[in-house]
Amino acid sequence: MISLKGRALVVLLFFYSTVLCAAPFDQEWLALLRYNKFSDSYVSEADAAAFFLHKKGKYDPALEYNQLILELKKPVTGDDHPACLFPARTLKLLRDGAISFAPNLSKCTKLQQYLRGTNAKSASLVFAGYFIQKPASAFGHTFLRLHTNQQGNAALLDFAVDFAASVDTSNPIAYGVKGIIGGFAGKFSRMPYFLKLREYADLESRDVWEYPLNLSKDQTTLLVLHLWEMDRVYFDYYYFSENCSYHILRAIEAISGKDISAELKFFVTPLDTIHALNDVALLGEPKRRPSQHAILTSSLNQLEEKNKKIAHRFLIDPLAFTEPLPRDAKTLDTFIEILNYRFAEELLTDRPRTEVATLRKNILTLRSTAGEFTSPILIDAENPASSHRGSWLSVNYVSANRPSVQIDHAFALHHFSFPSAGFSNRFQMIMGRTTLEIIDEELRLNRFDIFDVLSASNSFSWDFKPSWNLALGLERSHYDVNRNLRTYTLMSSGVSLNLIPNLLFTLSLDAKPRHASDSKEKFKLPLGASSIMQLSYKRLRVGHQSSWYREVFSKTNEYSAAPYVRYSPSKSFDLEVKSNFLRGETLTQFGITAFY
Repeated sequence: MISLKGRALVVLLFFYSTVLCAAPFDQEWLALLRYNKFSDSYVSEADAAAFFLHKKGKYDPALEYNQLILELKKPVTGDDHPACLFPARTLKLLRDGAISFAPNLSKCTKLQQYLRGTNAKSASLVFAGYFIQKPASAFGHTFLRLHTNQQGNAALLDFAVDFAASVDTSNPIAYGVKGIIGGFAGKFSRMPYFLKLREYADLESRDVWEYPLNLSKDQTTLLVLHLWEMDRVYFDYYYFSENCSYHILRAIEAISGKDISAELKFFVTPLDTIHALNDVALLGEPKRRPSQHAILTSSLNQLEEKNKKIAHRFLIDPLAFTEPLPRDAKTLDTFIEILNYRFAEELLTDRPRTEVATLRKNILTLRSTAGEFTSPILIDAENPASSHRGSWLSVNYVSANRPSVQIDHAFALHHFSFPSAGFSNRFQMIMGRTTLEIIDEELRLNRFDIFDVLSASNSFSWDFKPSWNLALGLERSHYDVNRNLRTYTLMSSGVSLNLIPNLLFTLSLDAKPRHASDSKEKFKLPLGASSIMQLSYKRLRVGHQSSWYREVFSKTNEYSAAPYVRYSPSKSFDLEVKSNFLRGETLTQFGITAFY
């Protein structure tokens, strides 16, 4: 049996045969301490003084490097020794040959407990899908899974490593402002992996994708040591840039030997980090863990019509269901999934009401006599890494009474008319969209969308969901005489139908209040209806958007009918031909969109 001291030395010496040039300015050291270079100076993103040994260490990689060398010459007497606090950095110095001895870590009690408890053999990047009902999760979420592999691939034994803001307010306005300006402290945390699965796949019904990280055994061990060092640090949390996804990527970058973050944009989403890691071949083929909603939908779809009707009656109110329980195995399996979905929070927190627990027990007892379990065939979902990039730039020529060139850019994330691979044509999330127009040799801002969100789930599935669209920004309205830039809001709600595969069809009632410079009231309130129809076939989309509004104050009509054709020659580009029939004018648009 190897001794505790021996195990500690093995952890630190597995790289010792590889001697690198001692370099406090090489990629590995800079990444481990999160240094960024600005001209000839450096600054670490870490904002906790305890993360550095030298008082100027935040700004000087060399001083911090040399200070660690000095500190490691002192005998290890307990958990506060730098070798115990910073084992990944200590390993770096050993590999560089900057120190010629391996510190005795037998007295690093907390570190040894952490290593025994974690015992990671491999790691995965985990992506929880888009959840537009919760603004903080609208772009999805990424975190790490550390695989113990002690009993196969059991999630109960694995750890999740998350990075999140330490929120100190329940005020939504304060939350938004502090999240944007870096007013929260962001910290790493560890928890059992099954708790994260409960949160995302079960309680929030989001698909979870697990991407195996292509790391060696040594790199996995270094990742575990680096995450231990992250316990001593916090970072100013910025919702749009230095967020959960960004810092998880930088943790992977620190041990991979690859410069990944340099290619990221200012606006960083989980999708950006998936693409960035995929580009450098660090991600393997993902495994999908379907949401409870997806499992229940598939279970219902595979029932015979008679049993499907019974299951729908049970779904309406399981506790009020008075019919005899069915004997069919698939129907009973569906009943169990209905309970798992309808009472997820109660069942997963082990605090179900007596009547819920009793009903579930009765169904499980009956199910045990009904034959072997057969998993439902799940509805396909495409790998998020197969999607287009999250930002785009479009250039369009507009033929009209006054021809123009429009340049359109958005930081994130997806428009329903774009290729749906890895997304959905029933989902839209746009942030920071800016449209510039060159007309009569003059450059002007034509519109700016702060956000534009669309949810068009099939309304007439087993769980009725209205479609909705919410947008806020600035625009030049065709129906304002002066065409000045004015604020607007769009509030839309209706139904979305799934008549045939790959067809999106919505019908909504809208309100689109806006300021207007040519109105005595300085305010306009168009009310009316709108519709979207789009048919997708491989790389081709043919669609139509239309709206009709009655302006409340001026009693005038505003309408638009816009058929379009879009084609994607590759995942990086999209071509469009579009017409827009407005009152008194017809616009024809030819454009190309590049995703990056």
